[in-house]
Amino acid sequence: MKLLNWLFTKLRGFQEKKDLSKLAIVTAVELNDQHGTGIFVRNLLEDPSEVNVFCSKLIYGGAERHLKIPEDASLDSAARRLIRNQPVDKILCVPYFLNEFRFAVKLKEKTGALLCTFLMDDQNIFTQEVHDRDVQTLLNQSDLILAISPEMAEVYSRKYNREVLFFPPFVTPRSPFVKSRWNFSKSEEIGRGAMIGNIWSQKRFAQILDLLDETGISIDWYGHGGKAPWLEGTPEEWVKKGLCYHGWLKKEKLIQKLAEYPFVLLPSGEMDASDDKLSFSKLSLPSRLVFLNARVGVPVLVLGHPETAAARFVRRFGTGVSASGQPVAFRQTIEKLLQPEFRSTLLANLARHADLWSHDNPGEMIWEALAGNHQKIRQAEHQKFFKKDRSFRSEICVPAEIAP
Repeated sequence: MKLLNWLFTKLRGFQEKKDLSKLAIVTAVELNDQHGTGIFVRNLLEDPSEVNVFCSKLIYGGAERHLKIPEDASLDSAARRLIRNQPVDKILCVPYFLNEFRFAVKLKEKTGALLCTFLMDDQNIFTQEVHDRDVQTLLNQSDLILAISPEMAEVYSRKYNREVLFFPPFVTPRSPFVKSRWNFSKSEEIGRGAMIGNIWSQKRFAQILDLLDETGISIDWYGHGGKAPWLEGTPEEWVKKGLCYHGWLKKEKLIQKLAEYPFVLLPSGEMDASDDKLSFSKLSLPSRLVFLNARVGVPVLVLGHPETAAARFVRRFGTGVSASGQPVAFRQTIEKLLQPEFRSTLLANLARHADLWSHDNPGEMIWEALAGNHQKIRQAEHQKFFKKDRSFRSEICVPAEIAP
């Protein structure tokens, strides 16, 4: 019996791998560890090297098995030859530019493959870069529609009259949760926090530098973010204002390092005239926020409006706080974060909810749902919290034209 079970497990693993070799991904840029979408999508795949990727732009110098989508979103000879040599039975579309919306539909029509559309960025409701008809066509053709935040799922479901399921950027595989090692009495720099990931524009970056300079707060920045070509100045100039760029660390080393800080700063938007990425602020759940809540017991300080998707997330689970970009409010919020009684509640919540955001095989859940079994996603543990809390239906998240 043990031998039969072993053989069945091996056969099942082989079949899953074979099935994924027929998966095609349609997305904006190359899949790599330079950006959150790339990291998350790669985590869905057992072997990313076997999957064909169609993307609108090659901004990282290209990659193996990556094909550029033609400007007119047509299935050119290279694409036709590829799908003829390696048949496609599943499509995962993570759309951003118009080309991905149109190309995914054409690829489905050509191959008859099942299509999953994963909405990670809003390009239609608060940022009107893609016309309604193109979004409607893609969603109508989709066999499964996922969204990276409950806010995103809510507004797209309401506007386009399709079921859109919230699917967070799970951390995979499940890994140990590291508790905070920061100690108030031993810390020499009370106002020093950490930051990871990218800053999406020079405008927001300049606002953060000015805020640190004015408040005297210091931040250690980890990751590839400081290498973004749109950032002005040098690390030597940034550090004079309070931002010290350390570059990239391996995941486990980064986790251990973050545990030494009193808080991690996560920039979002102010949702006012100064916000140059309103759709991101209102609807996107940063994958780095889920990563932090899954792996390390350090409170998150969301910089921005309290009704951003990121701020709602930490408030909903009690794992952090938010603060506006006003210097006085920013300092006061950090001081509150350091109060032992308030802090102990946040640390307890972080430990309690960490397991919600890890999954050994999130891709399998998607492929099963794409085949028709949506129940695992509908009944997942994280969904229960959002069924109880419908505050994201408020007008601040839902435009008047699609509100009931």
